[in-house]
Amino acid sequence: MTNTNIFLGSGASVTFVPEVDIYLKPAAFTSVSLSTGATTSDSKVVTYGSNTNVVVGMAITGTNIPNGAVVVTVDSATQATLDKAATGTGSSITFTATNIKTLNLDTDFTSRFDLVDDLYVGCVLEFYDNGTHTTSHRVTSNDSTTLTFHPGIHPSSVVLDTSNDYFHLKGYGAPCPANSGSSNLKHLNADYWMGILESLTFPSLEVEFKQQNLFVGGSRNFTYQYKGIETAGNASVNVVANHGAWLYYFFGKCSAISATLVDPDLVLAGGATTNTDATVTVTSTAGLKTGMAVSGTNIPAGATVASVTNATTFELSSAATGTGSSITITATITDFVGANTEGYYLNSSSVTDTGPLFYRTLVKGSGTTEQFAFNPPLLRGQDASADVHKLTEPSGTTTISNPITYTFSEQDGDDLPSFAMEQVFSKLPSANTYSTNTADADEDTNFVLIATGNRINTLTMTANENEELKMTLDTMPRKLHNLTKGEKYAARRSVTDETSFKNYSDNDKFLEPFFFSGGSISLFGQNFLKITNFTLTMNNTLTDKRFIGIGNKSVKDAIPAQRTYELSFTALVTDDKLFNELKNQDENQLANSGALIDLIFDKENGEQIRLKFDNYMLTTNNWPIPEDKGPVMVEATIIPRTLNSCTVKTHWILQG
Repeated sequence: MTNTNIFLGSGASVTFVPEVDIYLKPAAFTSVSLSTGATTSDSKVVTYGSNTNVVVGMAITGTNIPNGAVVVTVDSATQATLDKAATGTGSSITFTATNIKTLNLDTDFTSRFDLVDDLYVGCVLEFYDNGTHTTSHRVTSNDSTTLTFHPGIHPSSVVLDTSNDYFHLKGYGAPCPANSGSSNLKHLNADYWMGILESLTFPSLEVEFKQQNLFVGGSRNFTYQYKGIETAGNASVNVVANHGAWLYYFFGKCSAISATLVDPDLVLAGGATTNTDATVTVTSTAGLKTGMAVSGTNIPAGATVASVTNATTFELSSAATGTGSSITITATITDFVGANTEGYYLNSSSVTDTGPLFYRTLVKGSGTTEQFAFNPPLLRGQDASADVHKLTEPSGTTTISNPITYTFSEQDGDDLPSFAMEQVFSKLPSANTYSTNTADADEDTNFVLIATGNRINTLTMTANENEELKMTLDTMPRKLHNLTKGEKYAARRSVTDETSFKNYSDNDKFLEPFFFSGGSISLFGQNFLKITNFTLTMNNTLTDKRFIGIGNKSVKDAIPAQRTYELSFTALVTDDKLFNELKNQDENQLANSGALIDLIFDKENGEQIRLKFDNYMLTTNNWPIPEDKGPVMVEATIIPRTLNSCTVKTHWILQG
């Protein structure tokens, strides 16, 4: 039924979506068997029984076919031309044609996630042959369960070892999917709070429009018009800072995380098994969930929990190998499944620069098959399940308990982290509030746009007298994605209550922003106690670039260039130190007995943002005479070259 109500601002919202590297477990490549094949020695033409499933780019194997041969043209339903000539003449041959440009996802993935159609176009896909990164590709299209990419996998790798070969979808422009829960709707991890927003300008879509004359004369009107490149404009995010995690997206690297973690493994006592029977009894199944890996006497290797029957009984995925009692059984997390509650996990011993940092688990299924799926799955080759521990989330109404401390540093390559933003205009129906209406060709209930690949071009921190610390982010998105007509999707991960967003808290101390009064600045080896305002402007100098082979005119990459810092402030001073530093010809360097710029902001509960800069010079200095005979307000600008360190002690959880 068509919804004829108008969209109102009351139904508009924007949420944050983490972008992370995603482990994709492959199924076998799609292959076609071609019977009654024939070859001619030194000819690139092959014939076979009629088959319309052969496409350009497929790898061909069979008698007289040289290793690595691929189809370059499909001449008819019974003939194709290869890129390599046959090594002999023969007939009645069976060929195998394998699609080496399409990744079919394994059921371990597809039973938990449905990918949003074509959301990942332009993303980089890495192929790992037996755990070793061998090739990189660009996604050209995707649906719920498959990804098509270019160029194809090298023909010599057409036989996938699905136990040891795998893919990584790189995080830039790849919003983290969320499991589909009890519904069949597609979701992203789009229930993250953006923070205390003063204003937000969501990216707009600019479409190049061209008019041309195809003929010299005949009319004074244009004879042809078309639309060209699509460009997602910049986003502007202005926040009152109640955390410092945004700095990660500017600097580009998370080099360390300190947090309170616990071992998620379960030890089940009193186990009893019966040979060739999948039923196991234990003293208590409390905390045991479907999909967890189990081990112990009489438990077959690789066994998982198929279902939890009741408080003392569960079913194995494969039958026990012997009969026994009083067995101790250990249940552990896997690449896809966490432990007994929703939460976050971290491999603190090996933090990767751009994530995944914290892994999130969300409930999937119910009753005897309830499980807590990792969103995204653990990144194979980087984070083994044995190394990942569960986070004790920050708390505390006066002083923060179990805080998370991030250490950020400068990323000197082009691999800056990114994030997505989901914007929804909803008519707020009483049922399925944020679900799309799949019954109509044009979406008339929840209009969703997803700005992917947002990299921070400029981040400005401002603190003025008697005000809060504020941050302004200028971001450059990769593309602006709208859903396919009729696609089953739920915005905000179906979360209707904003107070249930992740990183939102009903703890006033966590919500409270940093204030100007809680800050301090140390320059040239001394604390400046009478600074009335300051602005720190940091720029990544991003440049939009487009590349051949993506097959989509809306995708662009924001490539970082020269990184710059500028600190300007106004202060009441007691000596001429700032003027002398203006004349100083030498750079202030820690290595040469200089002093760092030390910028600190504290909350009463113990949360902190601390930035240290090195290699700096004072470049401008203004000493105006006040007309009202009041204090002399000195305006100064300092240019640092390098970040020395950045630490953020916070309640805020970063996935990547």
